[in-house]
Amino acid sequence: MVIYGRIYTYLRGGFGMISLNKCILFLIGIFFSMGIVQAKTNVSYQVKDDIILGDDVVVNIVINDIAGEKIVGIGGQIDIDSEYLQYVSFASLTRPFEMWFNEQNGKMAGISFSHDGIIEDGAILELVLRPVKEGTTTLGFKNIELINNDAKKIDTQIVDKSINIGILKEDKIETVEIIEEQEEVSEEITKKENVKDSIMEVKRKKAVKFFKNIKGLFKRDEENIKINNSNVIGSFIKKLFRR
Repeated sequence: MVIYGRIYTYLRGGFGMISLNKCILFLIGIFFSMGIVQAKTNVSYQVKDDIILGDDVVVNIVINDIAGEKIVGIGGQIDIDSEYLQYVSFASLTRPFEMWFNEQNGKMAGISFSHDGIIEDGAILELVLRPVKEGTTTLGFKNIELINNDAKKIDTQIVDKSINIGILKEDKIETVEIIEEQEEVSEEITKKENVKDSIMEVKRKKAVKFFKNIKGLFKRDEENIKINNSNVIGSFIKKLFRR
């Protein structure tokens, strides 16, 4: 029952918001004989070696070399130096395996609501961190434990990760500035083209209106001419009959 006690401690001690029912379901689901299984499973970080100061970086927690195991439980702590990296957010990456992370103390825990659990290598948890200080720092783990679907503790190797936090070099800064200038110029050209198109559209509408007015004038003149002609002819005929 030691393993159950540890998992329960992770879930209730570091994650008070998790319901007791879920913990009980998890413990019942793996209530089998205890033992140790030798496996080549390792837990590591997946992140770039070099990151830029001030730019948020995605860090994945990855399980590799599962070697046929079915992982239904995980507990432990992520060791992050807050002098260099600040927590931004996290996301669970596996279903139906659910992960929790406590940004206050770095504790993480995960349980599976399926008997099979995790059966393939891959990322289980995504962290977004913000570099706040230039230099070299290490992402580490503490007290990592993996449990398979036979309630056996898996022999786990943890792999820490060293990363370098730097600033943009001058040539990169210049490149970024050039790209930004090009984008600004392109945006300005687009605005001018839009204004030009708008002006042309206004002129076109004015021209259409002008020609409609001219046509209207010609039509009225034509009608007036017809009326005048009729009046002239009528007067001429009247004069003929008077004679």
